[in-house]
Amino acid sequence: MKKEIIALVDEVGVDGKHYKKHIWVGALRLIAWKDETLHTEEKMVHWTTTYDGLIDMSARITNYMIVRLIIEEQVSHFNLIDVVQAPVEDEELHRLRKSAKKPVYYEHPLLGKLRYNKRFECFTKKIQWDTDKGTVTIQQADDAVLAQQCADVVALLEREKLQQIKQYAATELAPLTEEWTGKQYESCELLQHLVFKDIVMQVDGEFTVYFSTKALFKEHLIQVEGNRTHGLKGMSI
Repeated sequence: MKKEIIALVDEVGVDGKHYKKHIWVGALRLIAWKDETLHTEEKMVHWTTTYDGLIDMSARITNYMIVRLIIEEQVSHFNLIDVVQAPVEDEELHRLRKSAKKPVYYEHPLLGKLRYNKRFECFTKKIQWDTDKGTVTIQQADDAVLAQQCADVVALLEREKLQQIKQYAATELAPLTEEWTGKQYESCELLQHLVFKDIVMQVDGEFTVYFSTKALFKEHLIQVEGNRTHGLKGMSI
């Protein structure tokens, strides 16, 4: 059923591409929308287009813009029929926009203030781990689980733990260096090349630590995976 709505846009993006045809699926993520009533649940709006069409839409509609659309309602999403007006004023959606744009933080006594990234549903913070600078990324969870995740990160941030993880990565990488670089490196040499980039902590205690290797492995990041209970589990490039 086709109908006209006024919507508050979170972001404009791409949902996919048909590889044999030059057809893209555009995506508008809605924070809220109105027909006869106000709806505050997120909704996706899809349409098929070309790459140039995506660029044009991204120039026309921007994050947090209020727009008037004609859509066709599906069970899980809307299909876009037309953009009637962009931008448009609406008092109710304007109030929601102000609220949506406010940053969300989680304060931890040891890690400090982590900022919520709504797009990727995670909390992040820039940190220094020993002499390396990088980022902590914590998957979104309720407060009780989030507190445990932060405690897990604090445990990982001990200097000895970084050295242990680096040594593990270097030991696993050493047999691969001749294939990737044309030169055989010992693990002690690789330790000098490993630079911490990111810790990603999941809800279930799984974590991944990312390192760069100063171009030794063609700019690929090194991933060391582990678990709060079982320790380090594997390394990949």
